[in-house]
Amino acid sequence: MIELSHVTKKYVGKQALCDVSLTLPCGEIVGLLGENGAGKTTLMKCILGFVRFEGTITLDGEPITHRNIASLSFGTSEHSFFPGLTAQAHREFYEAHFPCFSAQRFHGLMDFFHLPLHQPLRAFSTGQKNQFEVILALSQGADYILLDEPFAALDALSAFAGTPIPAPLDALRAREERFRAVVNKDEMRESVKKWLVK
Repeated sequence: MIELSHVTKKYVGKQALCDVSLTLPCGEIVGLLGENGAGKTTLMKCILGFVRFEGTITLDGEPITHRNIASLSFGTSEHSFFPGLTAQAHREFYEAHFPCFSAQRFHGLMDFFHLPLHQPLRAFSTGQKNQFEVILALSQGADYILLDEPFAALDALSAFAGTPIPAPLDALRAREERFRAVVNKDEMRESVKKWLVK
């Protein structure tokens, strides 16, 4: 469980979060919906320890430190991968650095999205890059997966033609009991609302 208690974050001249208290149980998909600048990305950065904040955030009852940060993964439309490496090279890098990385999940999602294994990421379209960011986040082996605008580019949704948006997530949960929780912040769309728990 991720628990936020009285979290406040101020930037120079702006308050991004004000006294936020929130519980994110395991096994749920939770959506953060709001206008630009509402603090959704800032909240995720607070959870991950990317920015300083007031208040407390715990992961399964413990402060988030280097000891348990591997239980969290993060996918962002700002792209956190290496543009000169291929998808296959990313898989090898992640396997070397994340002991719970799932190659089976990685290849299953690569097939689902029809992405090439042997092209450098700089050759991917923006939508393909967003898809690949999601694949890395879901394959890392973390218990909690935070996604920040994972489908920001329209062609990122093309693989779902005729199917609900969370089809790959449903497939993963059906196969893997360890797949626990996804925090998904996406554009406010009717297609997203119908599968959000909160």
